[in-house]
Amino acid sequence: MPVNHALETYYRGVYGVFNDDLLIYVGSSSCGIAKLETNHRNARTKYGESGMTVFRESLEADGQLWTFNWLIKPTPCTAKEIETQEGQMIRMLKPKLNIDYNPVRSSENYGRY
Repeated sequence: MPVNHALETYYRGVYGVFNDDLLIYVGSSSCGIAKLETNHRNARTKYGESGMTVFRESLEADGQLWTFNWLIKPTPCTAKEIETQEGQMIRMLKPKLNIDYNPVRSSENYGRY
């Protein structure tokens, strides 16, 4: 039976993407900040058109100077635990490029855990 890594405890954190001082996107990841930034910036090449989100389209078009920083530094937790924190930050801060305000529900709907 395959392992569901979403249920495993890994170091995961919540990151923000900033245009100058304006927070425009919040996400969560178990990748380091440099790797996740590279993944987003190269999404079209890496994932094709199906990997392009509103955030990634905006990043590609306008985000050459946008910066990625941890809002919650990675700590040992499950995907559901970090996505709960991510959702709370999205709902509180309302970054303009976040479309999904409930990452836990989305992961449940997509069968990630």
